[in-house]
Amino acid sequence: MATAIQIKKNGYDAGVVGDMTQAFQHIARSLYSEYGGDHYLTMAGPEEYPQLHVAGGVSYFHRVRYEAEARGHESIEVIEHALDTKPGYDTTVFHYDLIDEFDPSYLVSRALFTATHTDEEFRGLADEIHSVIDDVLSSRKGKRLSETDEEFVERLRTFQRVFGGPEVIPAEGKAKNILKSLASLAQAKFEEIAWKAFPEAMKAEADAEAKNGVEP
Repeated sequence: MATAIQIKKNGYDAGVVGDMTQAFQHIARSLYSEYGGDHYLTMAGPEEYPQLHVAGGVSYFHRVRYEAEARGHESIEVIEHALDTKPGYDTTVFHYDLIDEFDPSYLVSRALFTATHTDEEFRGLADEIHSVIDDVLSSRKGKRLSETDEEFVERLRTFQRVFGGPEVIPAEGKAKNILKSLASLAQAKFEEIAWKAFPEAMKAEADAEAKNGVEP
């Protein structure tokens, strides 16, 4: 199926490109336009995140989203359109908003980026992941939803497949069970990668908590 990617910023068309990588490079270039050069192509590389690359790598797409969130945009959307759609039918096959799309894999990446760039405590970052996911899933309860749990989980799997990054959503399993454990799965994935990337800092924090009687 032939497709093209539409980019929209704050509701306005900002370009059309051939694939998702080109779309995110276009977005990154505009975010870094004041600096010049080609940093937008090398961001998320081992020079910027040596610890995370040792721990398993970094998603370029997640890194661009992390930068986009810091720039104060209302929305930055990428929309994949099928080019062979019959007239009168919706052409959209994929939609993602870099500012407010719920994406558990990205939440883990964001916490890891923040751990790299700031001195925030790992426990606080892990707790925030758990809290954000709990809040989103709680907001789904008791409402008439436009998609089933199965469709919702498959959409999250699609994000993970398209953008890479930490694998939070299991490839198999009942949607109800996955959603029930999703916050804990994401928190555990963050801690797993953090221990590989920042072992000394993680141990120092764990030792300090143990000394202060904080339960793990």
